[in-house]
Amino acid sequence: LWGKEVKTQLAFIEWSPDGKCILFCTLNGEVHVYDNEGIYSHRCPIYCLDSGTEGTVAIAGIDWYIGASNSDNQVPTLCVGFENGRVQVMRSDSDDKPVLIDTQLRCTGLKWDPNGQTVAIAGMQTQAGAAADREMGVVQFYAPTGPLLRTLRVPGNNLRSIAWEGNGLRLALAVDSHIFFANIRPDYLWGYFSHTLVYAVLKKERTEHVVIFWDTQGDEKYTKYIKHVMHIRSSDDYCTLVTKADDSSGQYIIIVCNDIGSPVDSKYLHIEPLHVAMTNSHVVVASEDVVYIWLYKPSVTKAGSDLAAAASILGHNKRRLEMMFHIDESLAPGSGFHDRENFVMPTTPAQDPIACITATEHCCLVARESG
Repeated sequence: LWGKEVKTQLAFIEWSPDGKCILFCTLNGEVHVYDNEGIYSHRCPIYCLDSGTEGTVAIAGIDWYIGASNSDNQVPTLCVGFENGRVQVMRSDSDDKPVLIDTQLRCTGLKWDPNGQTVAIAGMQTQAGAAADREMGVVQFYAPTGPLLRTLRVPGNNLRSIAWEGNGLRLALAVDSHIFFANIRPDYLWGYFSHTLVYAVLKKERTEHVVIFWDTQGDEKYTKYIKHVMHIRSSDDYCTLVTKADDSSGQYIIIVCNDIGSPVDSKYLHIEPLHVAMTNSHVVVASEDVVYIWLYKPSVTKAGSDLAAAASILGHNKRRLEMMFHIDESLAPGSGFHDRENFVMPTTPAQDPIACITATEHCCLVARESG
């Protein structure tokens, strides 16, 4: 179709998912963008490297998730990694606010999983307390927005390449003269309540999650399409879906649904729902440093006798439906928590963030990273 002679040596090449442009990566770490007819367009901005080092650090890998051609362009899909372990994940080839990651690896390659939900970054890491030249193979798994999900350590002297199986449940690793296979166990979005299994899957041809409510007794299924599903939790009679609002507000939505997927109540939140728990009376949501407790509507209308007990557990005799508190606050016994309307969001991040939460009908436990 066409030929092109560029004035620099190339290390990698990558098509865009829509086939409209092609990226040339040079040996000195630059990314040049051409259209599909070979006409130069622009240089891809690099933000993950230290100032003054751009053009001096070699690129270790580039991968543009191919299933994103019909997306809303809000989820990062273009991943560029450098040999010094710096990585940036971009929404487009001209994204000026990419996700920046420092893997602390000598990076050798990276690959998106087939669903675009996880990027695997492979490399070598110097072992603490070992000789300076003693390295171990490591694969780090990141979400598109940057959080580290898992770390896999691999025996051998040189981890050179990785490849995903088509269904995303296995990873092949080229180590020295061997090929290792690692089984991947994703954190599936699912819950079970009232003889109903609810689960969410993300298909390549859709931008939203397909949420299935399967009545296991009657063998009937009810399907909903919901964008940005983050968590699913369940109680005896209801389930909770936590999603991100499909706008620029930065809000999150808590939706309580019955066994056929019909919403019975919902709330909007400004804190990021990193951890979620649900009981027959409450939904508990936590960010890194703030806990939100909601006495959801089905309990209010169904269990009047339980309200007094629930209120006493929370340290107050009022029927407050929404309460919040900061993890570093010292609450006097019986003083209760803040009403949501009166709660003031913290201005500085917590030094000891929340690691996980759980809740029963009688108590709520919050664990912090320090243990």
